Order: sequence, then C-alpha cells, then structure tokens
Amino acid sequence: MKHIYKSFFKYFLAVLTVVSFSSCNNDDDLYPSLGNEIKSISDILDETAEISALKGALEQAGLYATLKDNTTFTLFAPTNTAFGGADLSGLSDDELENLLLNHVWNTSTADFSKNLQTGYRNTMAAGYDGNNLSFFVNTSDPITFNGGVSPVSGMFDKGAINGVVHVVDGVIDLPTVVDLIAPNPEYSSLAAALANADLVDTLKGDGPFTIFAPDNAAFDVLMTQLNDIFGWATIEDIPSEVLTAVLQYHVIEGINTISDEVSGKTFNSMQGEPFLVTGTTIDDASYTNGEINLLDVQGTNGIAHGTDKVLLPDAVFQQVLSATLPLNERLADKGYSSFLAAAELAGLTDMLTQDQLTAFVPNNAAFDVLFLIIENFDSLSDFDTPEEIDALRALLEYHLTAGITMSNQLSNTALTTVQGEDITVDISNGVSLTPTRENAPAAIVGMADIGASNGVIHEIDNVLIPEGLAEALGYPEPITDGQPVYGFEIYDDALREGMWVGGWTAPDFSNTDPVKSGVYSIGVTFPNGDEGWQVGGASLNVQDYSFVNASIYSETGTTVGFVLNEQWGSTFNVEIPAGEWTEVAVPISSVANGTTTFTQLVIRGAAGTPGDTIYIDEVGFDVTFVSSVPSLAVEVYTDALADGMWVGGWTTPDFLNTDPVREGIYSSAVTFPNGDEGWQVGGLALNVQDYDFVNASIYSELGTTVGFVLNEQWGSTYNVEIPAGEWLDIAVPISQVANGTEAFSQLVIRGTGVRTNDTVFIDNVGFN
Repeated sequence: MKHIYKSFFKYFLAVLTVVSFSSCNNDDDLYPSLGNEIKSISDILDETAEISALKGALEQAGLYATLKDNTTFTLFAPTNTAFGGADLSGLSDDELENLLLNHVWNTSTADFSKNLQTGYRNTMAAGYDGNNLSFFVNTSDPITFNGGVSPVSGMFDKGAINGVVHVVDGVIDLPTVVDLIAPNPEYSSLAAALANADLVDTLKGDGPFTIFAPDNAAFDVLMTQLNDIFGWATIEDIPSEVLTAVLQYHVIEGINTISDEVSGKTFNSMQGEPFLVTGTTIDDASYTNGEINLLDVQGTNGIAHGTDKVLLPDAVFQQVLSATLPLNERLADKGYSSFLAAAELAGLTDMLTQDQLTAFVPNNAAFDVLFLIIENFDSLSDFDTPEEIDALRALLEYHLTAGITMSNQLSNTALTTVQGEDITVDISNGVSLTPTRENAPAAIVGMADIGASNGVIHEIDNVLIPEGLAEALGYPEPITDGQPVYGFEIYDDALREGMWVGGWTAPDFSNTDPVKSGVYSIGVTFPNGDEGWQVGGASLNVQDYSFVNASIYSETGTTVGFVLNEQWGSTFNVEIPAGEWTEVAVPISSVANGTTTFTQLVIRGAAGTPGDTIYIDEVGFDVTFVSSVPSLAVEVYTDALADGMWVGGWTTPDFLNTDPVREGIYSSAVTFPNGDEGWQVGGLALNVQDYDFVNASIYSELGTTVGFVLNEQWGSTYNVEIPAGEWLDIAVPISQVANGTEAFSQLVIRGTGVRTNDTVFIDNVGFN
C-alpha cells in the first residue's frame, strides 16, 4: 500500500501543473500570503517552527520532498502540540503514510479559506477498497474539519506556489463512515437517531457497511407523520425496537458499494428486509420512493449515500398503516379483493369502517376454491336475491369477531363470531380454525396481525362454513369414514407439492362427487379406453415401501392397470366393481420389476371401453386406514371364526384376545415358538378366484415379517413386513398366492423366522 500511494502522490505532483506564474502581480493575486518570495509547501514547512513535527513525519513517510513539485495541494498541517497529543507510535510506515495523506487534498487551485464550502471533499488517503477517503468541511463559525479539528488563528491561508497550507489544531484521524456522517449538520437527525438506537459503535466496527443516509428534511417528514399518528414528537419518543428496525433497514452489511454500482441492485438490509435501487430511486416497502441525493461519502469501514426519505421496512410501514387505515381500506391495501368485494355486496362496509373487529380473512385463492366446491353459486354475482345476500352476509360475519384479538392472544378455545356461531381455535401447531359443525375442514392462519385503525386481520387459507349455511350454499360434506394414513402421500384432495401430471388425459382435480374421503377426488376419462392418469415428480425409493395404493370408483364397473416406473411388462390389472369405492393395494414387488427410483405412476384403462370414466382418491405408498378397515365380502375371522371353520395345530391361538384389537371386541393372538410356524384355518366352501384379495389386519409390538400361504401353495408365499406398534391392513392379491387353484382349502399366516416366540395379533380376516 505504501509504495502504491506514494507513487500515486508523486504522479500527480509531477504531471498536474495547474497554474503558470508569469509575474509577481499574478502570484500576489493567487497567493496573497506569498509576498515577494516564491515558496513551495515544503518551504513553508521548513520555515514554520510550529509544524516541524509534521515535517518530520512527512520526511519519515518519504512525502516531504514531493511537496516542492508543481501539483496543487491543500495541506492541513497539525501543530506540534497536536502531534504531541496524538499517539502515533504504534503506526506502521504504511499506516503513518495514509494518516498523513488524509491531511492532503489534490486540487486544481489552492483552497484558500474564502473558497471553502460546507460539504465533502476527497483526501489522498485510502479508505475501504482503496477508494479515496472523504473529508467534511463545515464553514460555519467556527470552521471545523471532520467535526473535531479547527484552523489556528493567524496561521491559515499560507499560500505556496504549489498550493496552500492551513495550520490546524489537531491531527485529522482516518474516519469511519459514521465519523463522516456525524459532523454534517444536514444529517444531525440521523446522528442522533443512531446514538439513541445504540448503533454508533456497531457502525464504527470493521464493516464494510453501505449506508443510505436520510437527511434532516427526510426525518422532518417522518416525524410529522409519526407525531400525527402516534404522538411521537421527537426521535427520543420513537420506541427503541421501531427506531432500530428503521435505521438497520438503511444499512447493508458486508459490502462497500460505490454509486456507479448501486443501480439495478436489490439490497438485503441489516434489518432483514430488502429494497431495490433503480437509477437513483430507492423502492422501499412504503408507497413513496426515496431519491439518492448525495454520493460516495467514503470512510475506512464503508460508504454512505444520502437520501431524501427515511426508508421504511414493511414491518414498520404496516404499523403506520395499522394506525391510519380502517379495516376495509386495509383489505384493499393487502389485496384481499374477494373478501372486500363480498363485504361490499353484503352491505358490511360501515361495519368494517367503524366497528372494532378481528377479521379472519380468506385469501383470494380460498374464494376461488369455494366457488369450485359449492353447488349453488359459481361466483359472487350469483348472490342476487335478498335471501342470498343475507346468506352471504352471514358467511362473512362468521369470519368476524368483536374486539381486537392479536395472534398471541389466541388459545385453544372457541370464539363466538359476529354471525353467532362459534369457531374452534387450535394453537398446538400454528393456528387453525375449525367450524363447530361435524366434519368441517379447518383453515390455517397464514399472515397474522395485519393491523388497522379499528381492528386486526388474520389471513386464512380456507372459507369457513358454519352449520346453518352449508346446505344453503350447496357445500358438499366431506366423507370421513376410513381416513387414510400415508407412508408417502401422492394425492389426497390435492396433488403433492412439486409433482407433475402427464398429458394423456385431462383430469378434473375439483370433482366433488363421488369422493372417497375429504372434499375432492380426481375424475379421469379414457377417450379410447386405454389411456392413463400419469403422475411423477417425487423423490423416493419405491423399494422402501410394500404397496402402491389408490381408491378407485367406477359407476359401471371397469378394469384398471397399475404401471410403476414405466415397467409396462409388469402392469398389474385390478377389477373395479360398479358403484362402490375399491381400496387397491398393489405390491411393489409385482410392478417395480426391481427398479428403485420413483419416476412415475400410471393408472390406465384396461377394459378398452371408449369414454370410460373413473374417479381416483387416496393415492400413495403404504396407505392404511385409521378409523375403519375395508369391509369383507367373505368373513373368515372377525371377533370369531366363521361357522364351520377349523384351526390347524401348529400353534395355539388365543381367539379371545382383547388388547390390541383392530376392530370390534377380539383379535386372535398367536405365538410362533420357533419363529416359523403358522396360524392355519380352513373349512369354507368357496372359489377363491371369485375374489381379488385375501385380507387381514396384523399387529406386532416389535415389528416382524409374516407370510401368506393360500391353498397350500407354499411356493407362492407372499411376505409382508409388519411395522412395530401399529396395525397394518393387508390386501394380498389372489393372483399372487392362489397359483391358479380355485377351491379354498386353507389359509396360513406364518412367521418367517424373524425371532423365536414371535407374537402377532390377527384381526379382520377374509376375502374381497
């Protein structure tokens, strides 16, 4: 650094000859202190005993001789007393040189006192990134430099042929960016605010910092607004957390961005929120932009650019709006146009303007979904009779409660709405709201605590339907029997985020009749009878699961084929009976063909009937049902063995076990002493080929593996892993275990040798 700046200094001294002197008269005009003897700055240093310490320092830094050259300089020369009061002993040669260069301006003409103006100049010292350090001059009485150094009376304006010397009463330290802001009277409000928020020491740290500095006029505008709204008349009145957030929003950590590099950038502030600069315009979170009106005030640890506006982050701007805008205007401000339009149609504008309310406001997407679901109205414009307007008003009032309730005041309780019915609040995992009517879907609170002058808004993701309005709106009641639990969910009322759907069909994802569970199912029509519903995009290993599952409905009955990971040669066909939902469990081992990474699942038409339509719900891997088990076409064991059946002798099952039980009163407990015995039953007269699956629910405390053997086809044993501590509902395809046999002879559910004395519990055994 020392050699770079010394060469830079000498270069300007050598090549920038600014003034030619042709006569003593001209010399006297330009340099009134020269008299009849032409002197250089070095000569002035030689003859002025009061600044001999500076001369010595310049000699030590190798800068003294250059002050005889013809480049024009303004030198601020600290007195010997000033040097004596400054501790320079710890400075390296480079640091001393840079400190001395901070006392020198390179100028086109000598800067005599009469020509000095209040403002920023550049010294020849290096600041952050090697940019020239800024220097602040305040010409008010008395004149000061960088806020702490003043001229010595009678020793100012010492003219030289190559510039001017001003003797000053202090060493001008290398300034941080805050040191350069603080002495400028145009930024006194900012300096006071930084001190009040205890940010001065932080911004004097290593940095770098880029600071967008509001001037006093900008603070005056802000204080007028805050005084009108909150009664905060002075900076000291502003709550510390608000003031700190505002000031930190003006600071960018980790960069020293000069003005040429500012435009077109989005800056992430110390406060955490971003803002955009385009040209000289700063777009903050408020409705009015700021303009950059001062450039490149460079310090040792950062740079400042002035602005004519105090920038407001959204967190603070929302506080301002919450005190100035009533609820209806806040709804417009935040873009809740659907709720606002509905409120205006229902005649609620006065209530939203005047009453103190808490509004749980569905977002626009929630209203879009509502009109897809309900059967009696397609849009707001369909509410056109007095009775329908009353229903709309009641629907909206169900989203309003009297008084102001912030999100941190909500608890696990019921809230009584303006409409009169309750909504139930659950804060155990975020905040959710549920209508008190049976089977009503919940709404989740997203953005909370949007303040208004007469209330607060909490955004929710669903329109809440009270008991008295579901029928009037034509709202389909969700089906809740047999709610699914997924090992991996692909579709349940909505496609899993990030997944894609193929283009062979045009599925209807908003179908509401028939539905297996929840509100929606997918309606799929196969124009030629053999197209497929195709889905992919999830990252998983299919070998981590046992089954790919779906629930399928066909009005007339049909056959569908399951294809996993494009293994078309392993298509698994399933017959779907007419007019009832069928829960399909397709073994991974039958369709994956050894593949591991999930690429896609296809459920295709296999009946070949043009125009065939099916409905698909509850799609995923390893789907179980927690509230009910699939019904059985033929019962083998449910609380008791079917009449006429016999039990084999390998084990001694307890058919009267009461804990655990999958459904009903009893389950059958069976222990495998050597780990590989079987629970064996037979005696029913039936053709197994009349059915698709043999079913059973099995529980293992520790987790195990069991094998299904039908009709003594031991070579076709079908093994299933049973998770620890939960019931698994199993549907084993007849085609996998019967090996072509027809007459039922026996069913064995056996251990696979996982451990001796392994115990399982068996329930709901039969055929479907």
